[in-house]
Amino acid sequence: METVVVQLNHEAATELVRREATGSGRTLPGLEQLGRSLEPMHPGESDPALASYFTVEVPDAAAADRAIAVLREHEAVEAAYVKPSEEPP
Repeated sequence: METVVVQLNHEAATELVRREATGSGRTLPGLEQLGRSLEPMHPGESDPALASYFTVEVPDAAAADRAIAVLREHEAVEAAYVKPSEEPP
């Protein structure tokens, strides 16, 4: 399993959290087609800098590459990358 880290601009992050609170989901165009949704990296965080980070869980490196390519095409995405391993190689 791979984790893709996504940073959204402030407006998009706020909108995504609002939509999630109303039950509208946490996804972006293109990402939904991959069957993936965004999860807050810091749930309930009020600091706008931290609240703009989300994660997407994908099964493998190829799926991570596809998700990153889709995410980087979206105007609200400021960054998208695979979370580095927490243990040394």
